[in-house]
Amino acid sequence: MKTKVFLVSMCLFLLACVAPATAQLPDLPDAISLRSSTRAFNEVYYFAIHDGLIYVKERVDGASWQLLGNTGSPENLLGNPVTTDAMEEISVDGPILIAVSETRQIYYCKNGYAAPGSISWTDHWGTPLGAGAGVSLPENIRGWALSQDDLLRNKFYYDQNGNAYPCMVTTIYALFENGREIHFTDPWTPPDWGYRIAGPFRDRFIAENLSAAASTLFVINRYGDMYTHQNDFDIGGGNPFFNYTYEDDVHYATNDAILNFSLVRKRRVPDQVWYNQPKIHGRITKNITILFPEDGAPGESDRILRVEGVNEEGTPGYFEKNLEGIFWHFVETPGRLIPEEDFIENPPENMSHLTLGDAPEYAFSGTMTNLIHGDVEAELTGFSLVASPAELRLKTKGGTWITLPLHHHFTLRNNVREHPGEDGDFVDLKGAIEIPAELRSSEDKEVTDLLRRYFYVGKGEEKRFVNISMEAKTDAVKLHTTSLSMKMAFSK
Repeated sequence: MKTKVFLVSMCLFLLACVAPATAQLPDLPDAISLRSSTRAFNEVYYFAIHDGLIYVKERVDGASWQLLGNTGSPENLLGNPVTTDAMEEISVDGPILIAVSETRQIYYCKNGYAAPGSISWTDHWGTPLGAGAGVSLPENIRGWALSQDDLLRNKFYYDQNGNAYPCMVTTIYALFENGREIHFTDPWTPPDWGYRIAGPFRDRFIAENLSAAASTLFVINRYGDMYTHQNDFDIGGGNPFFNYTYEDDVHYATNDAILNFSLVRKRRVPDQVWYNQPKIHGRITKNITILFPEDGAPGESDRILRVEGVNEEGTPGYFEKNLEGIFWHFVETPGRLIPEEDFIENPPENMSHLTLGDAPEYAFSGTMTNLIHGDVEAELTGFSLVASPAELRLKTKGGTWITLPLHHHFTLRNNVREHPGEDGDFVDLKGAIEIPAELRSSEDKEVTDLLRRYFYVGKGEEKRFVNISMEAKTDAVKLHTTSLSMKMAFSK
């Protein structure tokens, strides 16, 4: 009998030695109202990173925190770990989750509404079709955020002509170390950070932090000045399967998002306007959040902005308003302690002019050429690889200079490039030359002749934009009209 008891005791001891210890759950908040690099939420769950593991909590009364999946690390469909690296950062928007490991590798999950044990991850990202080799989050950035614009929640967006188009874009935006450059990557683009969106003030605004949701970006500077802007790869003109235009009078009698998905119907390329949000009258931090509300209406305007701060009594919480709202209201979050060093200056007036850096813009001289009509002296000024428009100046035979806005936007690349156009090689762009009404109706025959011969725009015609293709880099630009009737070459 003693022998049996001894054997049983030994077995229990050995089992205790090899059995995994039940991890003690960390002390995590009951709820999450502001997103950060280690805290996130969607309509169903809260998420948190702690000691290299991902925790999840359902957003219902009585729920408790638990490890995500079997291990708290990214797992595949079979429940097996995708990596053994510790997780350091997380971002969530709708059903999409992004986790970043200690090596900066990005892990991607598409079913973030599923039960915690059914959530699956991959380290694949980029061409072809999201199955690329993967991408890493850049070092030394000021902030980053995931955005998911989809048919399930937002359903569609309106272009600046008021036409509705379906939403189907996942984006990760990153605010680089200089505070000016906003780079982004998309699962179906090359796995790099070579795509950029021009920040406020033609890419000169120096932001302290960035948040994003449903393809809408939200930035703040060190004086509490805030701006928002809607843009992603499809909206901004990158998708080669869509028909883009700069025209501002394209309207469809049947404005249905599904019908407008037709590859024939024209999507307006957005102006690079960032909307200045009203100042908050109170003490705030740079910790900002933008989110698509649970009961949000389709379209681009239903977003909620939140900014961490304290009220007049010093109670911690956040200021909140709708994207298009005028007034902020305060929501208390008792128990939350905000370190004094997190607060920023927040004067009542706009101080953006004190946080404007230098953004590279270039000036070139060149020639416009037509095989039949010969050469025309040309200049290109205020050209940026990111910010649009630039000014195209052409000299008529009589010596008169005319100025035409030159608009451009990014398009699809097939190769990995971290700094296209700045790496010594050309980057392809699409765009349009705008012919102002006063030039189209000019009484100067040399002006109207130039427009007719090189751009096929007759005097008095309503045609306002001439589509072009461009190759650009920091020391040279080439462009031609799609009809091949005109070419231009510029260099320093």
